[in-house]
Amino acid sequence: MMAYGKNLATERIGHLVARPRNLALTGPLMSMIVNAGLVLAGVAGLFMAAQGLKAGPRVAFAAMIWASAHSLIVRVRNGTDTQQPDERERAVATSAGAVGSYLTVVLIGVWFMLLGAFADQGMWSPKAPEEWHALGFFVIGLTLQITNIAAAWQTPAYSGDLMDED
Repeated sequence: MMAYGKNLATERIGHLVARPRNLALTGPLMSMIVNAGLVLAGVAGLFMAAQGLKAGPRVAFAAMIWASAHSLIVRVRNGTDTQQPDERERAVATSAGAVGSYLTVVLIGVWFMLLGAFADQGMWSPKAPEEWHALGFFVIGLTLQITNIAAAWQTPAYSGDLMDED
């Protein structure tokens, strides 16, 4: 059977390929995917440190560094380092920073509350210096990653088209 109407899938693929900004890692959707992967890498690093592996703090540190590098790349790519951000960009940055900080503090608070209740039953808490390093890198990285996800969530989907028209 043959379709006589427009093929919307090929039109969408053509639209994505025509604008390289949509395929880059700096778009809102890809930014959320990359930072979600970095959250998983940070959790894996924390888990590795809890198991006593020496690579755990390195993995958590790498996730933190890649999150900060990704946010810098997005800012440079979108041109906010060369010019002053407008009101919307400042509002998005402030709101995303508040969301990232708040969620990280809530998650750490829940962990401490559970640690108080279940510490005798084998719940993990850092004891060695490497475990404390991994936990610190994880907390800083989680704050950056949640902030990046919140900023990408608040960025309108059509922002790439607006930037291409400049």
